Amino acid sequence: ASMIGFDEITGFESKTVIFPNPSNGIVNLLVDSEEGETVNYSIYDSMGREVKKGCYVASKHGIEALTLNHFPSGVYVIKVQYGLESHIERIMIE
Repeated sequence: ASMIGFDEITGFESKTVIFPNPSNGIVNLLVDSEEGETVNYSIYDSMGREVKKGCYVASKHGIEALTLNHFPSGVYVIKVQYGLESHIERIMIE
């Protein structure tokens, strides 16, 4: 499993929006990518362990819903990569 440190999270402006945050378990990814571009994501728990990963092909509107309601409540980190873009953000599952 991959590990990620919270020190890797930076406050740069991104073309990625993750909402709602906090979430009841359904998280939407909105990426400003080219239609047809592959978007990869990894989700890490508070210990830095990768708990989910996947990919999808970006649609015209770029929104993808992730179902995380089987995760225990807590803080997670999601890393989203597409093209040359990479974005890391904390998310809260209630």
